[in-house]
This record gives sequence, C-alpha cells and structure tokens, in this order.
Amino acid sequence: MPELAEDRHGMANYCYKFVDGGNFVVPNAPAFRPAELTISVWMKLYETWAHSYFFSNDIWHTYKFQVQDANKPFFTAHFMKADQTEGWIDKDSNAGVLELDTWYHVVVTYTGGQMTFYIDGVNVQFWDDFDAGTLIEPHAGVDICIGQALPTAAYTDIPDDPHQWKEWLGYFKGYLDDMRFYNVMLTDAQVK
Repeated sequence: MPELAEDRHGMANYCYKFVDGGNFVVPNAPAFRPAELTISVWMKLYETWAHSYFFSNDIWHTYKFQVQDANKPFFTAHFMKADQTEGWIDKDSNAGVLELDTWYHVVVTYTGGQMTFYIDGVNVQFWDDFDAGTLIEPHAGVDICIGQALPTAAYTDIPDDPHQWKEWLGYFKGYLDDMRFYNVMLTDAQVK
C-alpha cells in the first residue's frame, strides 16, 4: 500500500508516498469514460522513471496519465473515431518539466480532438492535432488504478497478454495529494 507522508503544507500523514508499486484501486464504471475529462493532482517526484503511472484506466487500452523519462506529464487515450476505426493519441506537456523533490499542481484536460496540460495553474501546452472519438472501454474486470499502470491483480505472466508484467507497465515514484477527476474540461480560470 502507499505510505502516508507529509503533504505540500508540511502536514504529517496528509498525502501518500508511492513506493514499489503501492497503489489504490477504484471500481471502474462508464462514468470514468466521459465525453470530456479533467484529472487534477498535486505531485512531487522523488525519482525520474519513464514508467511513472499515477492514473490509469487500463493503460493505453483506454487512457493513462503518467510522467515520462524527461519528467513531463504525459497522457495517452485510445478512442473510436466516427468512421469506426480506432485511434490513439500520446502527448506530453512539451516545455512543462517537473523537477524532483518539488510540489507541482499538474492537470490534464481531454476531449476527442483536444488536450491541455497545466502546471501550477499555467496552461503549458494545448494540443488539437488529433482526431476526435469516443474512449474505448477497458478490458472486462480491469479497474482504475492510482499509482501503478494496472491493479496488481490484473497483471499476468501469460506471454503476449496485454497485461503481462513488463518493466514498462510500471508504477509511480513520488507523492500524490488532492487528486480530482472531473467529467468536464476545466477552463484556464477554473484550473488556476
């Protein structure tokens, strides 16, 4: 399990430190695949790692929010386009880089065809160079995972299974506080 830790205000036991795959599982539901969404969280990284997943809805099969190896927030979505073909989008915060051992307010807003990254209330990157579509459903029985790519019980050792453990199905190496999920795209003013 994640460990209770000191939050960004110096309050003991008011946030969580994620170590060695500690994670929280949230029962999945269609409400986690709205037409538009916002994920907002305060975070502090203690180590750089390309596979620092902190919010995952069946990884790249539906969508995921992570920090990659350049310490940039990174969002992936898998969707069905109007012509009934599948699409994927992988985007990062571009110039928005997170330094280790520093608290940041990190936000992504997403809808088919648009994505915006915010760091500390500042819009650091807007993307609109991809197709619109409806988010793909997760695999049956795969729940939302906070702190890891998949819930621990979802990993398999079956060759070629999409949930077979590989290093790139990793876990978050940092602290998380005040995570929120919205079924709307917050505006710049609302994020600030």
